[in-house]
Amino acid sequence: MRRLVCAAVVLGCLSRLASAEDGKKDETTAALLSLSAGVLLPAGLIAAIDNSHGGSSQLLYDATVLSVMVGPTVGHWYAGRAWTNATTIRLIAGVTGLYGLVIAVSSDCDSNPGDPPSATDSCESNGKAAGVVAMVSLGAIIGSTAYDVITASRSAREYNARHLVVTPVTMPGPPGGHTAIGFGIGGTF
Repeated sequence: MRRLVCAAVVLGCLSRLASAEDGKKDETTAALLSLSAGVLLPAGLIAAIDNSHGGSSQLLYDATVLSVMVGPTVGHWYAGRAWTNATTIRLIAGVTGLYGLVIAVSSDCDSNPGDPPSATDSCESNGKAAGVVAMVSLGAIIGSTAYDVITASRSAREYNARHLVVTPVTMPGPPGGHTAIGFGIGGTF
């Protein structure tokens, strides 16, 4: 658990470092941060787990879980948004899916020859229901990950719109030497 917290702190620091300048946020950078931390990093870690030996596989597994849960939000962190609804959905779905997997794995379906048929039927239905819960949770995790990756560029656009600068200026007027006070708008439209 300590490793997960440390990895979350590192991910947060990296995204804050990327957004340290208060200037315009690039939409492509936000999308690529979410894509790389939320999709490509878990895929690479899963490949590394398959090729690891010894105690390193548990560390890689922990890093994979962390990157799946908070990785897609890194692009939003870059754009100044600390939390998204999709992150909440991923965390709830992860806990629910874990519960479903635990129930599915721990279902005691060892039937004895003297057991009534209803005992094995309820065991099978509990296992099926837990499997369905785990699959729905997996779908919610995948969907919320895709949503966060897709909307990261929108978070950057919203950041840029919130930080639009309006500056009063003095401009030359019509010929004849008169000046007029007006305003200029800096930003992207």
